[in-house]
This record gives sequence, C-alpha cells and structure tokens, in this order.
Amino acid sequence: MAAQVVHPPDQPAYAQVRMIRTVLISAASKPPIDQVVIRPTTNECGMFAEVFAELEAAYGTLIEVYSGDAAFCSEANARLVAQAGKGYIFALKGNQRELWREATRLLGKATVVASTPWERYQGTRVRYHLSRTTELEGYLDWAHLKQVWRIEKERVQPHGQVERENHYYLTNLHLDRFRPEQILQVVRAHWGIENNCNWTMDVVWDEDTKVWCGRGAAIQALGLLRLMAYNLAALWRCRYLRRCEERRQEKRNWQEFFDLLLQLFSNEGGDFSNKQVTEPL
Repeated sequence: MAAQVVHPPDQPAYAQVRMIRTVLISAASKPPIDQVVIRPTTNECGMFAEVFAELEAAYGTLIEVYSGDAAFCSEANARLVAQAGKGYIFALKGNQRELWREATRLLGKATVVASTPWERYQGTRVRYHLSRTTELEGYLDWAHLKQVWRIEKERVQPHGQVERENHYYLTNLHLDRFRPEQILQVVRAHWGIENNCNWTMDVVWDEDTKVWCGRGAAIQALGLLRLMAYNLAALWRCRYLRRCEERRQEKRNWQEFFDLLLQLFSNEGGDFSNKQVTEPL
C-alpha cells in the first residue's frame, strides 16, 4: 500500500494515503476526473509526469490548458506540458526562489489591467486585480515561459481596514490568448477547487478526520466511490440550486418546446409556417 508515515510531535506516528486529484475547472460543478495515489518515495511534483501522461491518454484531445498549484511548479513539469503543445498555468511561490523574486520585483508597481466588481464575502467586500508582465519571457532555463501574472486580492473589512494579498502565476500562453477578464475568471475557477470539491470532501464529508477503512486497496476504491458521489451531488447542486431567474428562463424555454410539439401533433402535419408560439405566463 502506498502509505506515507507521519511522525507528528508528541503524538503517535500514523500512516496516510495522499492523493492527487484532477478537477475540470471549466465546468460549473468542478467535477474530479481523476485521482492518483502519491507514492511514499516522492511528492506532488515528482508525480506530475505520471499524472499528466494519464490525463493526456484519456482526455488529451479535450484539454487545452493545464493549471496547477505551486507544489507542481518546476521547469521540467512546465516543459513537459509545453512540449505536448498544451498551455500551462502554475502558481508561483518561494519554491522557485529566483523566479518568484523577479516576479515580485517586476510586478511590485505594475499597472492593473483588469479588476473584478466588488463582491460581498463573509461580511467583507472583496475584489481582484490583474497585473502581468512579459519581461520574464524565456528567463533562466524557462525557454517556454511567456508571461507572469499577479492576482491581487483586495479585501475591505466592515470597519474599513483594507487587506491585500498577492498570488503569482507562470504561463506559456501568449499575451493575446486570454483577455484580462478571462485570466481573472480562469484563476478564480482554479481556486474554486478548494471551495467546491476539496471543501465538500474534507469538511462536509469528513474525509480527512476519520478512518473510513484501513485494508489495502479498499482505501483507494472508497476514495473513488466518494468522488463519484461528489460528482452526482455537485451536478445536482448546479442543476437545481441555481438562481431563481435562471430556472424560470429554462422553464420558459422548455415550455415553448413542449408547446411547439403539441402543435405539431395536434395539427396532423399541417402548415405551421404562420403559427406563433406564445410565451407562457
């Protein structure tokens, strides 16, 4: 079994099975489409090539851009994606020290090219700002690197205090591949993994706080079954718990369709060129 032994201070050692989940962030429900166990001899970064190969074999013709957390960010992994003719977006943190240092320097006073509207979140007002640069194109041995993005999160507390938090991203996408507004959407869609799939699995379903089973491959099998259950729940949530106006519009569209079918069947093949379908109240 691919379990890693953890030795916390002042507590007994225990074994854990760590996974890499792949989530389709372009879908509203953020469904996981794959889950791979991390071998005890490596980590997320070391497993990337294997996970990427499996995804390309199964979904390669359907995927154009891969996004990954900073744990996956390395020149070798980025090169692997670029050589496959795909785009990459990797979060950048201190594990790539030189790139991170230059990115923070160049984007420290960069012009904001796009911002989101203000939103309400847990009693605060929040919005996001995008700055980007091409000055690091081909920097060091990152010959495929085209842009670096900075997403600044601006939060205003109820008493007026302003908090700012910066996130940096590396990408081989050309400058005109995404509009600035689309870049903000893509990055926030990636963050949606935590707010949707991971939060549901870890907090609501207590995946990480209980020993659900402890016998060999049953752990992996149960993990996949839980992902299937999540996908069903997430699809239901997106389908039936949307805003009332969206549901009303969809109901009107379907009603028009059924009204038209009723006319087709009731007129026995007559001429419908002058008939109109009225919208139901």
